Amino acid sequence: HLGANTTWLIPNLTRKPLDDKQFRQALAYSINMQQILDKAYQGLVAKASPTGLLPIWDKWVDKNLVKQYGFSYNLSKAKSLLAAAGYKDTNGDGYVENKDGSKIDLQIVCPNGWSDWMTAIQVIADSGKAAGIKITPAYPDYATLVDDRGHARYDLLLNNDRQWSNTPWTYYQYLFKLPILDNQTTMNFERYTNQTAWNLTQALDKIPSSNTKSIQLTMSQLQKVFMQDLPTIPLWYNGMWSMMSTKYWTNWPSSKGLQYTPTAWRNYFQMTSIDMLTHLKPAPAA
Repeated sequence: HLGANTTWLIPNLTRKPLDDKQFRQALAYSINMQQILDKAYQGLVAKASPTGLLPIWDKWVDKNLVKQYGFSYNLSKAKSLLAAAGYKDTNGDGYVENKDGSKIDLQIVCPNGWSDWMTAIQVIADSGKAAGIKITPAYPDYATLVDDRGHARYDLLLNNDRQWSNTPWTYYQYLFKLPILDNQTTMNFERYTNQTAWNLTQALDKIPSSNTKSIQLTMSQLQKVFMQDLPTIPLWYNGMWSMMSTKYWTNWPSSKGLQYTPTAWRNYFQMTSIDMLTHLKPAPAA
């Protein structure tokens, strides 16, 4: 059950009402994550921390900030946040409207054929409906989605491109990278502009790994900014999927044995998978 990456709900912050952090908070509270875990993964993956940080970085998570600013599925909380922020159902159709009375009709997309994600966005759409937010799932081909994502031609989508690494700086770079370009190809797909957050991210990159006190201070500041504004919504930890056979080789990684990364995709050979190979042993002759 290793978390290889965080699957995020990415909102397009150039579009209303997704540019409103109060609306994003309400959206986060509306998502029934347990249904996603059960229906899409049969419990094989775990719910993400409100910080989005992977389990390998748990020592940096500021538990007090999570208590103060974190979120979890709470339908009544989602509804109350929407009402407090001025989003009301003015025409009686069961869905809230924008503050100016205009219709909210969001689309959420994932690549066609990605069956687990297709199930997940259906759950997110159903959860939104229960809270009074109209969300419709759609399934474009992958190339179309990538182009639309880069050029901000979408409302909501899922993404888990950034993998684990030896430093949480890589996640904050993924979330906060500036400046915003015409085509955001690898980072900050949501187009979140927060110079303070980006300055903190750059500062984190320059702190020596031995200076744990400064790292923790900067990490706490980044977590507070993230959870207060919620420019993206962390959902679950995608598994580090792998299959192996003991027919010819033994001594594979396991929870009770070797701790090397047990997979060969996404450059994991550079992150101890090569060590996994050096520890394999021929299986006994049949």
